Amino acid sequence: MTEPATRRRVLINLGVAVVLLVTASKAEITLPGGALENIAADAWPQFLEVHLNEAACGPRPAVTFRYTVTPAEKDLSKTYTIERPSPVPGLTKMFLPVFQLYKGLEFSDQREGCLVAAYRVTELTRLPLLLGAVLPPDWATLPLHQRLLDWEPERPAYK
Repeated sequence: MTEPATRRRVLINLGVAVVLLVTASKAEITLPGGALENIAADAWPQFLEVHLNEAACGPRPAVTFRYTVTPAEKDLSKTYTIERPSPVPGLTKMFLPVFQLYKGLEFSDQREGCLVAAYRVTELTRLPLLLGAVLPPDWATLPLHQRLLDWEPERPAYK
């Protein structure tokens, strides 16, 4: 009889990947609500970066990375919602890889100044793994790892 797998604390170190993302060369997307144009079929996936100014947005701003849905394909659309506003001013940056059926960006908040810019990362060779991420304005002062709480055992409450 085999023993059940034990849970271990797993930390994913995002430090190097985040620095590479933030410093990567980019091209501005002039029409964020539309499909990416002039992308060769063998140049997919692409990697997008969206900048929001939370101070100019309403509560719970959201960005949807929308896909064209065909009967044979699953909808790959992904929505990022900012649930907790940042306590510091600055830009919130969202990153997500997109694939060939990518249709465009949709924004829950159309207020002027909420969307600052959208970019396509043009140099992906330094990024071997394209991970989606949302970075608040003070991301550089926060821990650069994610705790996987579903994999961790319950801890007793401290008194």
